[in-house]
Amino acid sequence: MSLKIKKIISISVLAMLSAGCFSSKIVDPAPVYSLPIKAESVPEFHTVKEGESLYTVAWIYDLDYHKIASNNYLSSKASIYPGQKIYLKRPAPVHGARPIAQQSIEIRPVNAKPQQATIDQKPVNTSSVAKTPTPATSSTQPANQAAKPASVAINNNQKNNAQWLWPTNAKITKLFSVKEQEYNKGIDFSGNLNDPIYATKAGKVVYSGEGLRGYGKLIIIKHDELYLSAYAHNNELLVREGDEVAQGKIIARMGKTDSPHVKLHFQIRKNGQPVDPSGYLKVAAK
Repeated sequence: MSLKIKKIISISVLAMLSAGCFSSKIVDPAPVYSLPIKAESVPEFHTVKEGESLYTVAWIYDLDYHKIASNNYLSSKASIYPGQKIYLKRPAPVHGARPIAQQSIEIRPVNAKPQQATIDQKPVNTSSVAKTPTPATSSTQPANQAAKPASVAINNNQKNNAQWLWPTNAKITKLFSVKEQEYNKGIDFSGNLNDPIYATKAGKVVYSGEGLRGYGKLIIIKHDELYLSAYAHNNELLVREGDEVAQGKIIARMGKTDSPHVKLHFQIRKNGQPVDPSGYLKVAAK
């Protein structure tokens, strides 16, 4: 066999092995990437539609809901209503406004300290005053017994909450990508109809519905002030807005709403921007 043929066979084997690596779950932790958001692609304001909230408006434009609330002088928990204009960028300051005239304040010297009245005190004959014995103070606690610290309750459910669990046992079909040709804001899984979908981490459900175009029946969970996770294209939603969910709880059933085939599209967002979930998910072969 010639050297050239051997080289071609070696390259083919390496290509087959590389292709096989992408058909299984991720074993090595991946670096965390976030998708760049172009400021010019975000409009000045958004007109609220029925069923929308600050969370869903922020989700549409890949923005942080805290900033949207601040731009509109709202609390991050504020309700919004259909037809309301929500500014996505902070409104520019109004030019030409006259400064408020400052009132002139007259400063007067502070009066000198008033003299204290002198009191003519007569010497007291200490010999004629009977000394009253000081009663011994009884300690309510023995001297050799230190105060016990208050007991702190430990929630065992939070021990593993630092890890992000896999939302499904299904096969990965598409990874997170910042490349224009393979652009994907999360990870796609292919499974069977009604496969269970799990909460990747404990949190509060801030959206449960199908009002966001392109996501089908969608659940968004707020984990803390930084992170949100999302689960799209479900067949059945098992939690409602406002529900507190534990890590690993079944929150939905896999489906194909707004999708040509059964799948789960899973996202993690930090400060409103999509990040690579494989950098957060618990590293374990499934």
